[in-house]
Amino acid sequence: MANKSTRIALWIFLGCSFAAVAGLCVFLYYHSPFESDIALCPVYRYFHLYCPGCGLTRAFYLLLHGHPLLALRQNPVALPLLLFVLYLLLAEIAAYLFPRPILPRPELPFPLILALLGLLIVFAILRNIPAFSFLAPMETIKGIA
Repeated sequence: MANKSTRIALWIFLGCSFAAVAGLCVFLYYHSPFESDIALCPVYRYFHLYCPGCGLTRAFYLLLHGHPLLALRQNPVALPLLLFVLYLLLAEIAAYLFPRPILPRPELPFPLILALLGLLIVFAILRNIPAFSFLAPMETIKGIA
């Protein structure tokens, strides 16, 4: 269990982080990325290629509006990434706040990290090939924006 000053600093950090994420979510909820260029990917803007992150802003917008399947269609990485980051965050917070771990901290072996990076590279290549255009993010979705 962390000492008192560490716990206070953690709570301040968590409060500021929560406020920042909440502010971004409110902004994204009311500003459709389908109607503006609020987060146009620089890789797509300059090279006209989809990177592994293209469509993440639109996917998070769709998740905020309750459309998880359409979010997966924008970027299949978005939902698993969000769930993994939330779990990591909760596990880290629980480790500081409770005397014994409630959630186990996942340990990612180096070969697994390399395999995941390899999959992201393959994903980035495939989504730019016309035969795999279903992996590319959709520009517009009728009735959502």
